[in-house]
Amino acid sequence: MDLWGAPAEVKSVKFDQYKRTQSQRRDHAVVKQVILPVGGQSYNPSNQAHKSLLNQVADKEQQIVEKDLKDVLQRRPLIGEKVNNEESDDDK
Repeated sequence: MDLWGAPAEVKSVKFDQYKRTQSQRRDHAVVKQVILPVGGQSYNPSNQAHKSLLNQVADKEQQIVEKDLKDVLQRRPLIGEKVNNEESDDDK
């Protein structure tokens, strides 16, 4: 074995498998480096663009809350009765 001579090639099955899986992982990772903001998310958005964005976010949140409420009421219908009773008491 010559320490300063030409490097001896080391053949390892595990290393070859590692090399193949690492190169495959790199091929599939295509991600933008910077995600560009929408109109209302910029540094100094126009009033209309900002309000439009806020309305979109509020609508999404409202849909999520309504969906979650439906799921809860399907699982535990008695909760819905309590909520309805409390609302009718508040109207009086």
